[in-house]
Amino acid sequence: MKTRRLFTLSLLAGVAWAALAQPASVDTLYLQSRALKRTVPALVISPAGGAPCPTLFLLHGATGNYTNWLERAPEILSYAEAQQIRIVCPDGGAFGWYLDSPMLDTMQYETYFSEELLPAIDSLYPTLAVREKRAIAGLSMGGHGAWHLALRHPNLWGAAFSMSGGLDLRPFPNNWELPRLLGPRWAFPQHWQDNSVAGQLYRYRPGLPVALWLDCGKDDFFLQVNRQAKQELDRLQIPYTYLERPGGHNWEYWRESLQYIMVFLERHFRS
Repeated sequence: MKTRRLFTLSLLAGVAWAALAQPASVDTLYLQSRALKRTVPALVISPAGGAPCPTLFLLHGATGNYTNWLERAPEILSYAEAQQIRIVCPDGGAFGWYLDSPMLDTMQYETYFSEELLPAIDSLYPTLAVREKRAIAGLSMGGHGAWHLALRHPNLWGAAFSMSGGLDLRPFPNNWELPRLLGPRWAFPQHWQDNSVAGQLYRYRPGLPVALWLDCGKDDFFLQVNRQAKQELDRLQIPYTYLERPGGHNWEYWRESLQYIMVFLERHFRS
């Protein structure tokens, strides 16, 4: 209880700090992607001053796009300025799931993120280009994407945050265009296993530790898969932060989640 009280006080202080800060600048970056075979946009939110700073990649959910976070949670401008971090809001497609589809060669999102977008950000902007100063977070489909990318590329990411994440795709064989990406589950069960975060937790490497965070609302349809992921993390003895709060699968919940994440990141990037 004592720890929880201290965390809450820090959160309130952090929110007040963000509210006093001036909004950061926003660029729209268009990157010609070989992996996706098209031009892909991303928003880049930079604090004033131009000094090298840590980077947070913030992923949207299914049916969304790269503008969602700024449109629905404009306070991210103040977070970027107050904490002196760069926030990148990429486009993951309406149903791209941030993975390399074994069925569609125009849906290679893991390759796009790891081999194209991330190096482009480090090349075009003054970042602190080391894994310890780089984090990735997302909601729903983006929560799955954040953990998927971090577990498969721990050399690139120091922290990964899932908000209401669909951390196991296997219970949803007919949803969100997943059969189009992975093939029918009955015909390609290994595709579903290999591309579900729940089937990849064994990839966690203690030698390249990623700070893992997952939270989910008590009224969220992804609550069960988050609880199961927590149990598997316990079984594998992987350290993590888990929050389960009142709320559903909506922006009210995610905006509050991001407040907690920003407090965590402020400490994480300092350490």
